[in-house]
Amino acid sequence: MRIRSRRAILLLFVCFLALFLILPHFHVYLVDLKRLVRNQGTTQNTKIPKSVEWINGEQRQDEIGKRFKDRIANVTRMCGLRGVDYKQNWENVIKTGKFTGNFAASYFHRYLTCLVIKAGSSTWNNFMWKLRAPGEAKKYGFWIKMVNSNNEAWARLSGEKRIELSKDENAVRLMNVRHPLARMISGWGDKFTKTVCYDMYFKRYPGMLDYPNKYGKWKGPEDGYFMEFADFARYVADYGTKSITNLDVHFRPMLSHCDPCRYPFNYITKLETFYTDAKWIAAKLNSSLDAISHENVINKSKDPAAVIKKYFSKVEPDVVERLLQFFKDDMETFGYTFNKTTLMAGGWEKEP
Repeated sequence: MRIRSRRAILLLFVCFLALFLILPHFHVYLVDLKRLVRNQGTTQNTKIPKSVEWINGEQRQDEIGKRFKDRIANVTRMCGLRGVDYKQNWENVIKTGKFTGNFAASYFHRYLTCLVIKAGSSTWNNFMWKLRAPGEAKKYGFWIKMVNSNNEAWARLSGEKRIELSKDENAVRLMNVRHPLARMISGWGDKFTKTVCYDMYFKRYPGMLDYPNKYGKWKGPEDGYFMEFADFARYVADYGTKSITNLDVHFRPMLSHCDPCRYPFNYITKLETFYTDAKWIAAKLNSSLDAISHENVINKSKDPAAVIKKYFSKVEPDVVERLLQFFKDDMETFGYTFNKTTLMAGGWEKEP
């Protein structure tokens, strides 16, 4: 009797454990199933839209289409200069099915994206979720749950389906980027305000606390920040150039998140031209811009050149030089520029 009782308890435990592990994935499956039911009978837009209400005339359409082609062409050129066999590398990745964990995907919409933190990743994650589960975004109130769900949707795809998406000429394979110096400023602004757990970074990277004490005139919070940007910039220049493991993921180069020399992206979107880029992608996916929550982007990308000049005017020239070297591959791969004399940044098209 005791043996049977133990076996019954063990079996019950195994059943509960299996249920615990399967339920999260089953929930994602149900979400995708609901989405499929809602979208039955809809026609997928697999071509560049010929007429979109926000584009004024054929010339403007051609200009935006060329924008994406030029960005990919520059990526291809820079991968070659970096000594990477661009096409061969992609074919190897597609063949093996090995992809970074930053990917999210909607197989139904023929859409996958590799999300770069501090370059509009929250916005694009939200867009992915609304594509996959229209009308249910409010239910998923926590951002981390939404991200996990998007990542799980990619992780659950079979190797064959991943390869299929990677080779499909009509699929959207997107990587989001931002000027490296603006991205660095944004990360500092988010992580070192007095309203967040800034001390987490000081504890995780002990040498960081020496900078406001040694180089700055730190007497407590100034303008709402616990570490001046100039001190933070020096830390990144000193430690990040030795090893990116000395930096939190928010401050590492974009190529460490998603390397377009390794993955078959066909669209590079820039935060500086968010509105035009996002509308184009939404139209291609037979969606609308309403599905993209872009409130935060308004302030962050209003005048990125002015923001960069403002903060880097306080950074020592030798630190600026080392930071430009640190972000060199990011800058060149995505066509960004920075003039050390005038402190003017560039590398994005003018918005209409």
